[in-house]
Amino acid sequence: MKQGDQLTGFSIDLWNEIAARLKWTTNYQVAPDVDALLGSLRTKSADVIVTGIFYSTERDQEFDFSYPIMESGLQVMVRDEGGGMVPTPLKPRLPRINPNNCKSGSPLAKRSPARS
Repeated sequence: MKQGDQLTGFSIDLWNEIAARLKWTTNYQVAPDVDALLGSLRTKSADVIVTGIFYSTERDQEFDFSYPIMESGLQVMVRDEGGGMVPTPLKPRLPRINPNNCKSGSPLAKRSPARS
């Protein structure tokens, strides 16, 4: 993100701190897309990419990645029961839980039979 003529944001702040500690100078170049970013590494017109980029096995075989700097831990899983209805945040299809089947400290609760 740009503020005036300066690049800003978490990745930029993090890299600026890393570069300062290593006593490196940085000349930022803005690329239009991920393909251009990776191309600049391939042609050696850039030494480092400073951005959040999707990690893939194919990219890992060609480039060195740092360890993740952030992980939200959020995961969303939806079971396909073949009912044709797609749950949405406004119309979720939630299982009915029978509290009698829940045990204290149990990581999973048993699902009660669906009511008609």
